[in-house]
Amino acid sequence: MIRVLLCLVLLCPDILAEEAPSSFGSKQQSQAYRWLCSKDSNTRRRAHQSLGQLSENDGAIHKRLLKKAHQHHATPLENALERVYQNLQPFAEARRNWNYECTKALKLGRKNLDYDTNDLKKLDQLLKKVARTYRELQRQAQAASNSRKALEPAGKVLLELDMELAMLVGDEEDAFDLSLIEVYEDLPFGDNVIDLIKQAESLIAQHQQFVQIDAYNNEASKWPTSPQRGFAKIINEMRIELGLSPLYLQKELTQGSIHHSAEMAKLGYFAHQSPTPANASPAKRAKNASYAGSWQGENIYKGSSSPMAAYVAWWKSDGHRKIMLMDGPNHLGIGLVKAHWTLSMGKGKAPNST
Repeated sequence: MIRVLLCLVLLCPDILAEEAPSSFGSKQQSQAYRWLCSKDSNTRRRAHQSLGQLSENDGAIHKRLLKKAHQHHATPLENALERVYQNLQPFAEARRNWNYECTKALKLGRKNLDYDTNDLKKLDQLLKKVARTYRELQRQAQAASNSRKALEPAGKVLLELDMELAMLVGDEEDAFDLSLIEVYEDLPFGDNVIDLIKQAESLIAQHQQFVQIDAYNNEASKWPTSPQRGFAKIINEMRIELGLSPLYLQKELTQGSIHHSAEMAKLGYFAHQSPTPANASPAKRAKNASYAGSWQGENIYKGSSSPMAAYVAWWKSDGHRKIMLMDGPNHLGIGLVKAHWTLSMGKGKAPNST
């Protein structure tokens, strides 16, 4: 019998090797697990280094300890995700309220109201509600965005363990493709929390764009006049509160608008159509001013040099209001000459700050 076993060992050494006891004993396994459960990254690194020296035969032990530690760290993160989800409900409600108010205001604002006093009053009341809900939304969005930071420490630990597990089974490419978002989304409430946080960050980014454009219109860009800057601020505050993109003051588009206002004042007419063939249409005037973007709409007004007076007059008029509520433009041209105003909308590249 001994001779038979000896022959088997000599011919097939793996037979007994598979059944050989692990050199990584229970005490070592317990120590490695305690290290893996630590919140301290250096302590966990010691565990990874220790486990990384195991033989292929001990791969099952390595995998089991990683999975067990993953479960240990997942529990508090699951609880945190549930708490964050509950804390995000005020933001979710503020966003629903804002969307509802915006939809109502835009729907009414893009209708033909025919100067109806009651409808215009109703529209103004809606805009006031939109402004209030927008301010509350921005406050809640900032709080929601901060929630991501609270989740990151525990999330990074799970990401570390997920990467170690993926590399252990030979999926190195998958390991480096893993992200914190995937860690969260694999847990209860994770999808909901990440979706709400992304919405909050998008709203913050939109508001930051408004701040940057306002700074360009008022500080970085040296050429606009005070009335041009004043009108840009009025229309951009309205647009951002309604979820529309704010507008850059654009030099060439403004030059075309100034030319039209000057011509109306000089020749004594008030119309979009110019008697000068070369400048007959708003699109031609924009092109003649070397505007490289796509011209999209024009408003004209006569009667006051006040930016607010021009804005209110256009706001009460259906066609002019619809142009100010357009979705596409990101450029604004404003020309004021002797109480004659020309507004031009366009779409093109964002200007630099020089």
